[in-house]
Amino acid sequence: MTRLYRFDEIRRAPRPTFFDRHELSQLLSLYSRRVASAVFSVFRHTHDAPAFRIAKRPSRFGGGEYVVSSGAETLKQAATMSEALTVFSPSLRVVS
Repeated sequence: MTRLYRFDEIRRAPRPTFFDRHELSQLLSLYSRRVASAVFSVFRHTHDAPAFRIAKRPSRFGGGEYVVSSGAETLKQAATMSEALTVFSPSLRVVS
């Protein structure tokens, strides 16, 4: 007697793919260099323009100032990062 096998029953589930520690280190290094040298952007959706931009700009007196903007509008300028981020309090939330 012949026995029938369904391919979906005998086919192994694909193994999950992960980045190893060295690859993650490279990705995070690239990310940190880009953030440190440019503007950090916050997106609502993947294919949209940034909803917010957080930039550190050099000041004439050393250090820098932090600017939070949305589009062409400047929402907050501050001497410290924590003060600049108060523009999001408490309305910033994680969405999935």
